[in-house]
Amino acid sequence: MYLFSGFLLGFLGSLHCIGMCGPIALALPWKSRSKAIFAAKQFLYFISKATAYALLGLFTGLIGDTFRFFGLQQAISIAIGVIMLLIGIASLFKPGILLKLKFVDRIFSGLRSLFSKFLKSNNPASFTVIGFLNGFLPCGFVYLGLGSSLISGSAMESALFMFLFGIGTVPALLIASLLPSMLKSRGRLSAHKLIPVLSIIFAVLFILRGLNLGIPYLSPKMNAKMPHTGKENPVNCCN
Repeated sequence: MYLFSGFLLGFLGSLHCIGMCGPIALALPWKSRSKAIFAAKQFLYFISKATAYALLGLFTGLIGDTFRFFGLQQAISIAIGVIMLLIGIASLFKPGILLKLKFVDRIFSGLRSLFSKFLKSNNPASFTVIGFLNGFLPCGFVYLGLGSSLISGSAMESALFMFLFGIGTVPALLIASLLPSMLKSRGRLSAHKLIPVLSIIFAVLFILRGLNLGIPYLSPKMNAKMPHTGKENPVNCCN
């Protein structure tokens, strides 16, 4: 169920992806005389983008493993929930607040310059590079996904969560590349509202999870691990 939520989160955020990544998808030279080459371009772009998300998930998963090693999984779940709650509330009043940060703008500018070099090429291999780089673009939904992957059961599970997150964004972006008129739809302009709403929902779920209330699915009991041993701490487990 947890891994499926990665796909679901990516799918729900796909409307936002049309507004954020749609112009990039539209700028790519998709057209080809061969249907096989056209399909290969689509596959390489989307699979490399999902792979980039998986690598980010692996990184956050390793951080999560460190917290679990020291028995801090409950604390980190609550901390992430509080941070996401604050970001969600702030985004309601100031949409795109994360993208306005200077370091985020620098990352975006650097990646954009790299995009321009590969956009001129019609080589299918260039679609792999562009898709991979696209996965590192600053995006509120990606940050939301990474926050969710941080409290997974393992680093590999976190990577798989983010890979499925990337696969979940494929349908909308695929349609956008085939039907450019979607990028002009007024409906996508309100897609940014999904980020603060989902951030607040997930924030509440993370806080409930960290509180260890014993509520199935919402706040299940966590078996705390003693530092350096990996053995269950009977005191914490019996809370």
